Amino acid sequence: MFLDIYKKKDIYMVHDMHKKMRGEFTVPRSMICGGFTRGLQSVVMWFSSGGTKSVLHNDDIDNINCLMEGNKDLFFIDKKYQPLVEQDGWVLNGGYSSLDVEKVDLIKHPGLKDIPWYFTKMTKGDCLFIPKGWYHNVNSYTHTKRNLAINLWFIHIPYFNKTDCDVKTDIPDTEPLSNFEVNDPDASEAEQMRSELLVPFSDKEKITLEDVKEVFNKASPEDINTFITFADQNKDGVMTWEELYSFDPMELLEKAPGIDARFEKDKDDDQSQEPEPEQKSHLVEEELSKVKDPTIELPDVVPAKEEL
Repeated sequence: MFLDIYKKKDIYMVHDMHKKMRGEFTVPRSMICGGFTRGLQSVVMWFSSGGTKSVLHNDDIDNINCLMEGNKDLFFIDKKYQPLVEQDGWVLNGGYSSLDVEKVDLIKHPGLKDIPWYFTKMTKGDCLFIPKGWYHNVNSYTHTKRNLAINLWFIHIPYFNKTDCDVKTDIPDTEPLSNFEVNDPDASEAEQMRSELLVPFSDKEKITLEDVKEVFNKASPEDINTFITFADQNKDGVMTWEELYSFDPMELLEKAPGIDARFEKDKDDDQSQEPEPEQKSHLVEEELSKVKDPTIELPDVVPAKEEL
C-alpha cells in the first residue's frame, strides 16, 4: 500500500484524518479557548517523501498547519495586497496564481515587485497559523524520507473571546482532537453564518444601534429591529460580543432573511468564485489531474508535483 511505495514513487497522500486517528492528534493550547473550536471544518493529512511545492494561493478559511515530520519553507503575502497579487495570472475559479514560484518573472507579474513579503521555516513539532485570505507558497522537504503535516481548518472568528480563556484556568498544553466536534453540518453552517454577519464589527469592542444600522443598511427596518432583538439581550442599546455569540444565527435568518450579507459593501467578486472549504482543502487533487502523469496510484494519493 501507500506506506510501502511512497518513498520510491513520485506520489503523496492528501486525505481527511479518520475519526479513529483523532485521539492521537492533539489540538494546540492556543486553540483550546477563545472560540476557535466552535467551527472546526476538517482535518487533512499531507504525507509524502518530500520534494513537493505549492502554487501561490490563498485559502478561504483559517487553518493551523502542524508539521509532524520533515521541513517546510513558507512564503507569505498579506491579503491587503490582493489587487497587486491578482492583477496578472490569477486563476479566479481556483484561488491560485499561475506564477512559476521557482522562477518569478516580474515582467509577467509586475505587481509583485513592490509587495512586502514574509518568510518562515518549519521543523518537526512546529504549528503555524495561516490566516484566511493570506497568499502563501509552501515548499516541503525532508532529510528522513518522510514529510507529514496535518492541517486543522476552522471558520474565521471575528472576535477572540478572552473571557473564555480567563475562566478556564486549567487549560492543558494540548487536548486530543477527539474531544471536539469536527464538521458538524448544522454547527458549521451556523458558525459560518455568524462569522459572515459579524466580521464587519470585528474592529469594535462593543456594537451600538448605529453600528448595526450602518452595517446592515440594505436590510429593511423590520429586519434590523429583529437583529437587535436577538443580539441586545439585556436591552441596554449596546451589544457585547458575549451577546453576539449567544443567539442562534440560523433562527435569526429565518425571522430576518434580509440581514443575510446585506452589508454596506457587497461580497467581493472573488469570494463568489471561490470553492467551498471542503473543495478548497482538496483542490490539489483537481489541479494535479492536469499534469503530464495524472495517474492516481491509490485512493486519495496524487503525484507529488504540487501541494496547497
